[in-house]
Amino acid sequence: MTEREEADHTTGAVATWLLQRGLPLGLAVLILAQLASWVPQYLTWPYYADHDVFASAARDWDAGRLPYRDSFCNNLPGTIYVFYLLGKAFGWGKTASFFAFDAALVAGFMALIVVWGHRCLRAWLPGLIGACVFLAYYLDLTYALTAQRDWHACALALGGLMTLQAWPGRSGRYASAVMMGTALLFRPQAIVFLPAYLLGTTAVAGWGLAFAATVLAGLSPLIFQGLLDDMIANVRLAAPGSTYYRTSLTSFVSELVKQLNPLRMVIVPLLVGLLGWKDEARRRVVRPWLLATVGALVYKPMSPFPHVYLDHVLNVTLAIDTALLAWIALGLDLSRGTRLALVLLTLAPTAVIKPRFCNPGGSLHSLATLGHGGEPEAEPNGYRPTPGLPAAAYYRWSDYRSTLQWVRENTRPTTRVANMLREVPALTGPTGRLSVFPAESVAWLKMVRREDEARFAAELEKTQDAVVVWIPDEVGLSKGFQTPLLDAIARRRFRLAERFGAIEVWVLADADPS
Repeated sequence: MTEREEADHTTGAVATWLLQRGLPLGLAVLILAQLASWVPQYLTWPYYADHDVFASAARDWDAGRLPYRDSFCNNLPGTIYVFYLLGKAFGWGKTASFFAFDAALVAGFMALIVVWGHRCLRAWLPGLIGACVFLAYYLDLTYALTAQRDWHACALALGGLMTLQAWPGRSGRYASAVMMGTALLFRPQAIVFLPAYLLGTTAVAGWGLAFAATVLAGLSPLIFQGLLDDMIANVRLAAPGSTYYRTSLTSFVSELVKQLNPLRMVIVPLLVGLLGWKDEARRRVVRPWLLATVGALVYKPMSPFPHVYLDHVLNVTLAIDTALLAWIALGLDLSRGTRLALVLLTLAPTAVIKPRFCNPGGSLHSLATLGHGGEPEAEPNGYRPTPGLPAAAYYRWSDYRSTLQWVRENTRPTTRVANMLREVPALTGPTGRLSVFPAESVAWLKMVRREDEARFAAELEKTQDAVVVWIPDEVGLSKGFQTPLLDAIARRRFRLAERFGAIEVWVLADADPS
């Protein structure tokens, strides 16, 4: 063997070891380390306003106020169910339980990617690459973006598609139908993934029956209580023609184009399609995912309002596309060193060693907070401003934390809270208190229907055990948003009890000062 042949042999042996053992082991260790340095502190993060919507609706339901009829909500009930079950199991206002649920879903989704890669792609490495890319994305999200229903719907829908491919028999088929049906209970836009399922199974009738049965079972709590019509009426408030609906042909095209930046959003699925179409075996695997990618592309543009967290769907789909691209690179008829280089190129643009919210020291300190409950004294690293969501972390952490503590310690469990802060931080959900209003806060008036202020005012007028949390004469970010009826009642019936920075807590004027 010549010196060059020996060098090539050594290089090939090293490349083979890295592809088969070194990289998979290294990525597995990296993923576990990232999770260990993120999860404990993640459990101490506060609810965002969106979480408060569903936590309050679940608390209301338990107290006898029916969702969609007595308390407003223009979303499907999946997330309400989650908060209801967690509230009954762990207690109302226990925020850590919801973030634990979300962290478990993150870990479970990554585990499914890895197992799908092993069973369907016949290697551990592609799935680990996909999991690593996904985790790098998710662990970079602030408290306003994590644990959102779009991510939950996406995890279920894409998880079902992986299940369908990894377990092609009857059990996998029915499990995937249940997962896709459940996804629709979180977000109706998840229907964009349905064509990928239909392409991925030959037993369409059986799969469709299981899918329909899942959706029906998910709606049955509402059906049994006669709330289905109320739900439809509420959800229609986000339909075309409503004040909430902001989608047009122009906005659709604009949002579609925005999603194509950075270029990897285009290049990765394009390469999967071009390289994966060369033989039938690869085509069978990649075709459903190409359809799923198309669905993910239109998910945000077709939605009623282009919230930033709708980007989750395309980014999560891209992680699976990256796994597919790594799998294709492993099978190319090239030298082992070249294949290793190509696999590393699929990983390099998105994977990181330390995502933004991984903090080993912070996670250790968070264990003490988890032990005594409540919010951490120091501002959580995820409580920070978020591009595209100007209300995120709008109020100073110390003021917000003190307000939550005061409500918990100075009100009864039956006391209702009127959250009249213009940028609507979560109050009723994390304190386990009921809302005065037929919604968790004035966010409903701000975002959905200002015409409902009279009903909100009537509730504030008649409530005999309540506190108002607000900043009198607050302008906030939405300068055109005013609640004159509510403001007048608050000033007439309530008086200042405590002030935390700019935030004020007012109690009933005739309440016992002690």
